[in-house]
Order: sequence, then structure tokens, then C-alpha cells
Amino acid sequence: MNNASAGRSPESISEDPQEVGRSTDNDRRRVIRAILFGILLVMLLSGCEGAAVSTPTPVTITIGGATAMQRVLRDLTTEFSRQHPSVLFVLRGGGSTLGEEDVARGELDLAASTLYPTVAEGDSSPTPDTLVRIPIGVDALTIVLHPTNSVSQLSLVQLRDIYTGRVIDWQALGSRNGEILLVSREDGSGARAV
Repeated sequence: MNNASAGRSPESISEDPQEVGRSTDNDRRRVIRAILFGILLVMLLSGCEGAAVSTPTPVTITIGGATAMQRVLRDLTTEFSRQHPSVLFVLRGGGSTLGEEDVARGELDLAASTLYPTVAEGDSSPTPDTLVRIPIGVDALTIVLHPTNSVSQLSLVQLRDIYTGRVIDWQALGSRNGEILLVSREDGSGARAV
């Protein structure tokens, strides 16, 4: 094949050794750049491989105690776990007294309690010295009398006398003669301690 048929004139083909050397140097530079780019790319990709995010270790917190607080505790712990997925909660009931006793023994992480702190002689229940109380709300109690009962109000002293068994008849409180029938929360409930 001759040079003219390839679309080149004989003058455009150079046999100059310097020009041939320059094109060879340019080819080498391109090859070296390609190799360096490949090495850089491999280094970058291998660096990304080790950048995996580790999963936090799950933490389980057990809360027990006041059954009156179960609903609010469920809502609070659900939202907390939504914001902190590695924190899980186990909720138990049992009443305020049991919850406080279990925390004092180290069997629970937290106690939900509606008890007011008291220090009484001979009282073996946990005291404010052994537990830290952090209020999150206030629990309300209501005293309900039958509509036919003529007693219109009761003092705290009278209620205490009724619940301790000192007063067992409505007549002592100004109503008709009749035994007082108490309906109350279970033993260990914070409501009963009030």
C-alpha cells in the first residue's frame, strides 16, 4: 500500500528520529498517567471498604412498678426507642412498692413509682437515701361515695381513719348507720400508700 492511497502525501510522513521519539514519550506519559490513575482509584476504593459503620451494641433497660404508669411508660419508651434504636425496654408491672424494692435489690434498672418518700421507724422499705426520685408527673386520686350517702365531704384525717380501720361505720362521719365498704387498689399500689 502506498502512502498516497492512504490519504497522506509523502511530505506529511516524517522519518525524523526526534519527532518519532517525542510521540513515543507522549505515549509513555499517557500509559504512566493511566497506571497512576488506576493505582489512585484502587487506593480510594480500598479505603472505602474499611469505612463501614459499626452497629451499636443493644442496651436493654428493665422498668417495673406502678401499674398506673404503664401507659405513659409505653408511650415514652416507644418514642425513646424510635430515636435511639439500640435501646430496648422491658416493662413490668407489680406495683410501686415492688418496683422500688426490686430496684433497691438491683433486679430492675428503673422503678415507676407513685409513692411519696417517707421515713418511718421500723420501715424496711427503700428510703430516699437509697433511691433517687425523679418526678415525671403527678398521680391523682378520687374518692367516690354512693349517691345515696349523705356525707358531702371528707377530710384527709377522716379518709386516713377509714383506710386504717379506725372508722368502720358511716354514722361516725355524720351519715346513717352502716358499714363502710372500701374498694381500693391492690396491696403494694402507690395509691394505697397515700
